[in-house]
Amino acid sequence: MQAADNNLTNKQNNQQRLAFNEVRQPYPSMVRSIAKDTDAQFQPKGNLIAFISTRSGINQIWIKNNDQLTQLTNFPIDTVISTFKWNQSGDSIILTANSALIKVSLDKTIERISVDYTVDNLYQWQENNDILMTIRQAGELRFSQVGSKCFILKNNSIYSVNKQAQLWQYDVNNQTFQIIGQLDPYIDFISDIRYPDILLTQIINAKKEIVELKHREY
Repeated sequence: MQAADNNLTNKQNNQQRLAFNEVRQPYPSMVRSIAKDTDAQFQPKGNLIAFISTRSGINQIWIKNNDQLTQLTNFPIDTVISTFKWNQSGDSIILTANSALIKVSLDKTIERISVDYTVDNLYQWQENNDILMTIRQAGELRFSQVGSKCFILKNNSIYSVNKQAQLWQYDVNNQTFQIIGQLDPYIDFISDIRYPDILLTQIINAKKEIVELKHREY
């Protein structure tokens, strides 16, 4: 498996029939090697390309700068990097290593981000430094965000609560985002929504209790 950089305007015919045992390479490899190279991602606001490669023996993050390759991470041999994302400024990468969340800067500085759950996958590192991801909590897979509460996906909309205890909605079809309500800061997370009714967990005297809340428009 190798990373390839393909221009979508290239109209070469890729429908050729393969002979038995023939190796097929429809596009030129970006960084050809005998290693496994995968998950290449462009640097926001820059010209670098980051990718996961086993060329040093195990999965590590590598950076391509024109024709120059640099190994960004040097994790121990028992480390499994499963996914990563650039931040919006393009100067750092967030990744999951053995289901832990780790920030790596381009100067190779490493910062472990403390979370109370197992990280399953990363989707986006937003401009406000919130990280959209899926986690495993109580054995269930659900959306979550560093800096926000858990996500709820209902009727093609994603709902959650940010650090300011604001309830927000993201319409997947229209790709629109809006703040739809203000909650109490002692809300722990929302667990379900049947708009305008919201089920949530709040903290009372260090004990968590379930609440049903009817949302009112501003």
